[in-house]
Amino acid sequence: MEVEKRNFLEDIDAFRGLAIILVVLTHMRSTILPDWYYYLVGNATVFFVFVGGYLFKHLFKPDVSYLSFVQKKLMRLVLPYLIASIPGIIYVIVNTQNYDLWYYIKSILTGVGHYNDTHWYIPFIMLVFLTYPLLRLLAKKTIVLTVLTAVSMAISLFTYRSWGNGNPLLSLVHLYGVFLFGMLYSTHAAQIEAFLKRFAWLVLPVLLALAGLSFAFILPSFFYIMEPVWNQGIVALNMFILGKILLIVPILAALRWLIGFKWPRKFFHSLAKKSFGIFFWHTYIIYFYNDYLSAWVPQDNWPVYLLQTGGVFLILYLFLNLSKRIFGNNSAYLTAY
Repeated sequence: MEVEKRNFLEDIDAFRGLAIILVVLTHMRSTILPDWYYYLVGNATVFFVFVGGYLFKHLFKPDVSYLSFVQKKLMRLVLPYLIASIPGIIYVIVNTQNYDLWYYIKSILTGVGHYNDTHWYIPFIMLVFLTYPLLRLLAKKTIVLTVLTAVSMAISLFTYRSWGNGNPLLSLVHLYGVFLFGMLYSTHAAQIEAFLKRFAWLVLPVLLALAGLSFAFILPSFFYIMEPVWNQGIVALNMFILGKILLIVPILAALRWLIGFKWPRKFFHSLAKKSFGIFFWHTYIIYFYNDYLSAWVPQDNWPVYLLQTGGVFLILYLFLNLSKRIFGNNSAYLTAY
């Protein structure tokens, strides 16, 4: 029996909101934060990629042409990405007197090198979307999707992002399986939820325990796990991404419970709508604070770290809402909101 597809997925929406919180928490670094904390909040890109695959499958329309699909992504992702890159390029030119045009073209193509190195995600995800003919086929062929997801996930588990995230092709190879996993999860979402209603008491503790084991394997050498293993061959099991994948189902279960309450649901929904806008602009605020304000504020304590992070979200909330008020729907092409 075919399961009716829901029009709006509040748990997935909340997951996207949570993912952007984790991204900002990771980039707002502090020397007081232990390695285990960065394990928990770091690499939230995995969650973004999973959500992207889930939504692609859920919203999939087989009659959308390749040209129309790519054109929409160019307007909604690449255009605001280019606009958000301009302040970083100007900053680098002013402070380094580097006028090498190819340097900046390369930085745009890779998402790193123009002050805002966290933008590497956009060239990567555009490479994913450029495989639209394959994704369209997989969205229609569940068996093929299942097989290719298994193969691609195996590759994801034994590869790493490139050192410094400067190679979108390696990021594509590494994270493509996670995107397909999101598509596969979306295909069987109703069945998974029904299964969890019966066996959550068993499945969730097991997944959390396995994620905890991957966490134990990483420490105390967390900051060495991103070494470019491509120079040594694909030999190392990536415990970092494994832990994040194992946490997907428990996090979705927790969010499903949490958004049963009014304010958490509204909070995560607001963050989800602004997630790409926050992603594009948050590091500018963080870098400005680190360069010009941090010397005036006591550092290395949790309250300051959390207040700093909250300040980033508050500034971006005001900035994005102001953009929306001024430009209306066109704001999506300028600030991604």
